[in-house]
Amino acid sequence: MNLALILGILAVLVLHAECRSYDRHLVLKDGIFNLYYSYNATNKMFYFKVVAKTTGWVALAMTHEKGAEGMKNYDIILGGVKGVNTNETYIGDYWSTTTAIPSYDNKQNVALKNAMEMDGNTTLEFSRLADTGDTSQDIKIEKGKAVYFAWARGDKDAVSNKIFQQHGNKASMGRGHTTVGYDMYTGKEITTQTTTAKPPTTTGTAIVPSIAVLIITALVTLSP
Repeated sequence: MNLALILGILAVLVLHAECRSYDRHLVLKDGIFNLYYSYNATNKMFYFKVVAKTTGWVALAMTHEKGAEGMKNYDIILGGVKGVNTNETYIGDYWSTTTAIPSYDNKQNVALKNAMEMDGNTTLEFSRLADTGDTSQDIKIEKGKAVYFAWARGDKDAVSNKIFQQHGNKASMGRGHTTVGYDMYTGKEITTQTTTAKPPTTTGTAIVPSIAVLIITALVTLSP
């Protein structure tokens, strides 16, 4: 068996090893941005796959902030493929608190598994722990706690970890966010339960003094 054949077999085996099925699928924007993910309870790792309609950079954000507006406390993963010919891939872990350029995390807690560009779409596959231990620049993904998603895409690839073109607006479908939160472990939406306060119930004992007052008042009125 020659060397070329051996290398070809090894490449197929590696590709097969990296192929992963995902339990959850969320359409964040129809025809524009799809999210797939799974959780491995053994190593407490979340595996993600994003497919976005762009040949530039792609970003997925997670937050516990209800409504996911204003880029407040966004845990962001941004990456892409620098051209079909070079196949240079990149990914980064970011944090934002306002609608400004997010900061590149001091501690990078994301691992790129696969990245490809095909037919005008960019696909990223990556993993991160449910609890990275980074309490200042990552969110902790907990059971029963709502996670809101946001997404964005750029027309061009990032120049570096800290230099990349701003995304488009909502009208141009350059960004968006979910208005509902999800339990990442079950895939179900988490809705806030609201209860209507019931009017206070008047008990029989509370009525007795009022009846007594009425009776006394009537007797006084009737007395000569």
